[in-house]
Order: sequence, then C-alpha cells, then structure tokens
Amino acid sequence: MGRYLVEFETGGLYTPIISVRGEKNERRRMATKSLWKSWGAMSLASVGALLLCLGLRIHRLLVFLSISSMLQGVFLVYIGLNMLETDMQNSRNRAQLQQERAKQAVAEIFRSISISWDGDWDDDEVFNDRTLDQLQLNERLRVQGIYGDTSAGITRFNSVRARFPERFLCPLWGISKLDEMRLAKSFAPDYKIQQTIEEVPISKFSMWIMLIVGLIVALVGAWIGFRAIKIKRYIENIPTSLSSGLAYGPTELIGTLFPTQKGAVLKGPVSNRDVVYYHYLVQEKRGSGKDAKWVTIVDEEKSVPFFCEDSGGKTLVNPSKSEIHSQHKHNRRSGNRSYSETNLRPEDKMYILGPAIVDNDRGDRLMISRDDSNFPFLVCNLSEDEMMQKKGAKGLIWLNFSLNGFILAGLGCFGAAAAYAPTDYIYASMISPLFLTLSFVILMFNDLQFVRHRVHRAWANIDVSLKKRADLIPNLEKIVKTYLSHESEIQKDLAELRSQIETTSKWNPETASELINTEKKLTDALLVRCESYPNLKADKVVQKLFDKLVSLENEIALMRKGYNDSVERHNTRIQSVPELFIAKALRFKEHHPISAEIEVRSVPNITGLN
Repeated sequence: MGRYLVEFETGGLYTPIISVRGEKNERRRMATKSLWKSWGAMSLASVGALLLCLGLRIHRLLVFLSISSMLQGVFLVYIGLNMLETDMQNSRNRAQLQQERAKQAVAEIFRSISISWDGDWDDDEVFNDRTLDQLQLNERLRVQGIYGDTSAGITRFNSVRARFPERFLCPLWGISKLDEMRLAKSFAPDYKIQQTIEEVPISKFSMWIMLIVGLIVALVGAWIGFRAIKIKRYIENIPTSLSSGLAYGPTELIGTLFPTQKGAVLKGPVSNRDVVYYHYLVQEKRGSGKDAKWVTIVDEEKSVPFFCEDSGGKTLVNPSKSEIHSQHKHNRRSGNRSYSETNLRPEDKMYILGPAIVDNDRGDRLMISRDDSNFPFLVCNLSEDEMMQKKGAKGLIWLNFSLNGFILAGLGCFGAAAAYAPTDYIYASMISPLFLTLSFVILMFNDLQFVRHRVHRAWANIDVSLKKRADLIPNLEKIVKTYLSHESEIQKDLAELRSQIETTSKWNPETASELINTEKKLTDALLVRCESYPNLKADKVVQKLFDKLVSLENEIALMRKGYNDSVERHNTRIQSVPELFIAKALRFKEHHPISAEIEVRSVPNITGLN
C-alpha cells in the first residue's frame, strides 16, 4: 500500500491534534469541555446581572431576568454566529485547499503513467475504468480515495450551507457554494461513506450530570425563588391600611409597637429588657481543633400579643407562628457557650403583613393573627422597603440558580444530541427569554390566583356566618310566638326571613344582601320592642340570642368590607393588561360585591334597659 508522511510544518486552518484517546474520545472530551466552559461563561454573565441589580437595589424579577437574558442571549448569539461564520469560511477554505493538494497528488500519479490532466475533476476521459486499469492497485485505490474524499468534503460543505440559517447568512458573509464533483458516484463509489461524519455524543456520565444537576438546581431554585418573589409582590401590591380602616383578609400595617397593657411583656434573657417577642439561642462549643463544633442546647421562642398603633388607632397583633425579622440582636459569650437573643420591644417601628381576622374575645373588631390560610404572616421592625429588598434579593438569587440550572440542562441536551453545531448556541440563547416569558406568566398567574382565592375565602367566611345566623331563626320564632304574637309587622318580617332561607339553596352576594337587610330590619324592630315588654327584657335566653345575633351581624359587617375590597381588586386585575389575556384564557369571571349596608355595633344589654 505504500507509506505516507504526515507533517505539521506547513501552516493549516486548524491546530493539529495527536492523541492516544482515539478520534471519538477526543471529540467527546473537547465537546464536553466546550459545553462546561460555555455554561461557566453564561453563569458569570447572570451573576454579573444579579450583582448589578443588587448593587442598584433593583428587586424586580422581570428587570433582572431581562438584563440577564439580554447578556446571555447576546453572548450565545455572538458565539454562535461567530463560530458559524468561522466554521463556514474555514470549511470552504479547507475544501478548496484539499482540492488543490488533491490535484497535485493525482496529477503526479497520472504523470507516472503518461496521462496529461488539466485539473478538471469532471473530465470523464481521465476518470474512468481505462485509466484505473493502467494503475497499480495501491495507486488506483489512492486516486479513488482522494477523489472520493475531496468530493465528500465539497458535498458536506454545500449541504451545511443549504441548511437554516446558513443559507441566509452565508450570502451576507460572502461565502459562496462550491462546484460539486459529478463523477464521484461512478468513479469513487465509497465517497458517500466519506461524506458522513459519525456523531459522537458527550459521555453518559457528563450528560446525566448536566441534566440531573441542572434540573434539580433549576426546580429547587424556581420553587424557593418564586415563593420569595411572591411574598415580595404581596408587600409591594397590598396597600397599607390604617387601624380605623382595617378590612378582613390580607392586610398591611405600619405603626408603633405598644404592649396591650402595663406589665404585659416578657423579659429578654440576654438583653434583660422588656420585649414582646424573643428568640433565645444557646450554643456550646464541643471538641477541639478541627473536631470542634457548636451544638445548640437551647432554642426558645416566646411572644405575647401587642398593639400596633398608627394615626387611625391601634390594632391587636398576635405574633405567634409568624415570620419575625428584627434588627435587635444581642450576643454574649461565656466560656465555651454563646448566648444570642433577637427581640421586638415597645416603641419599635413595625411593619406587619398578615391576615386580619375577627377578634373572638371581642367580636366587634379585627386583629392580625395567623389563621388557617397559607397567606404569609410577617412581623418585623424593618421598614417596608427593607423587607421588600430582603425578599426580592432572596428571590433573585434563587431564580438566578434556577436559570443557570435550566441552561446547564439545555446544554446537556445539545451534548446528548452530538451536534455541537454553532447553531446550537443560537438555539440555546432562547432559554433565557423563554425563562423570562415563563416567569412573567407565572407571576401574572400567581397574582390572579391570589385575588381570586382572596375573594373565595372572604366569601366562604361570610357564608359560614350567614348559615350561623340562619340557624338562629327557630329561636327567634319561639321568642316572637311567646312575647310578640300580636306584633303583625314583626310577624311579617319573620315570615319573609324564613321564606328567604327556605328558598335559598346556595348563598350569593345578591341573596346575602337581601337576607342581611331583612335580618337587620327584624333585629332593629326587636330591640325597639324590648323596652315595652318587661317579660322579654328579663328573659336571659333572649339576651343570649341577641348577643349571638349582634355578634354574627358584626362578623359579617367586618367581613363585608374585606370581601368588597377583594372583589374590587379582583375585577380590576382581570380587566387590566396584560392580566386580561391570562384571565380570559383561564376563564376568570367577575364577582359581585355585597350591596347591603351593615355596620359594627355594640351588643345591647336588653336586661338593663330602662
């Protein structure tokens, strides 16, 4: 077969590689290295965007993702286009250089058998079986191999140039098509084998590492990040209420902390100050040297209710089971033990976000306390802006992890496909914009779900109170029959009330408004009649019934404002752009407010009326 010399002194279009790994393993190693480096560069770009946002105190997710997407997208598109242009230009140059060197080699072989060839690859007077018969076997195979290899290189270049987006970009770069060698099929039948390049995916280990680690980081980061951003958006979107205008449901208060009464405080275990909340931590250092570690031996939290006072009055707050943030931290070290205390104390400027519920001890006011909903409950002596920055920063950091996780998984998919084409980087540049779009949709959906859930929950509470009031009707009938059988107007109101309850299988704002108005009219009439009927005034059962009636009426009065506020916010959001499109797609419907006018009033002491 003869011997051939491979030398590296002549300049070429790429760096020669000598490897003991073999072609496939070398390609696999280089591809894996390239993917990891690309991911590292994109991660640095997103970290740069994150640091920029945090440095400028920008806590808006969409701003961060827009900056990050732009940086990563531009980076990937630049890499992809630059690689694409370089690859296409080098591929064309290699094919042309290969043709020139192939001409020299084939011409030299033909001269050995006195055949004159002018370099025309389509000359069928030269490239035929008669010519091959004049050559020795090794020279015949070499000519066919050179012809097939050269033709395959040109065909590969032309086929790549004809793909999308190369067929549109190559004319812009001045990269033209090469003329095919039309005799390849007949003269070098093995050229089709040479025309294909076997695809070699990255190693399964690297692929699974990229996919599994990328997806885990992406999903965990998205879960934690979106939860933090969700709370941040609550802080941002829920308006601050005054104590005098507190509405049932999610509420935001800003005011000053005061104890509920003198002496209703705790004593801080480290600070020795009056506090309404403390988190006490005692840690002990055990072991020595590298084996030393701190072990928690006491972890204690205590709190008592307090008032948050603002210009509209004061609101009772029960901080139990809330997420508490405080700038008051006290630390003390004694021997091998460390003592720390975080507390809230009187006269702190407070920011509170949580559910406003009916104060069961009073019945005629609302308080802030943990309920059975999933709404966040924040109690802190930081400002609203500081809390927003804190939650926003946490969300951005975790979503940055999520974004980079998705990109890593995406690059792993490209590596598994074994293409390694420059266009893969261009396609990968779409991951960030897609993540941005998905995040935008998720945020809008979460906001809409929140306002809808808020309406449903507010109505569910009113519905429970309405059913409780309906259960009192039999007792009302007994009182009317016993003491007021001759009062035709009250009899009429009671009959109307009973009819409404019996004919209503499911309450809605319209039927609830009618019921509330009828009940209020009846209750008012009964209270007026109490003065004229001593037996009615003296009946303790009647007093308990009135206590219950007015208490439930107050519940509904307190809840009505919260429900109507929720309805107004819900209807406004689903009619606003861009939420309008998502709301229509998910069939969100308008809700109706409760039109009945009902106010909180004190429970009358009818046995003490004069």
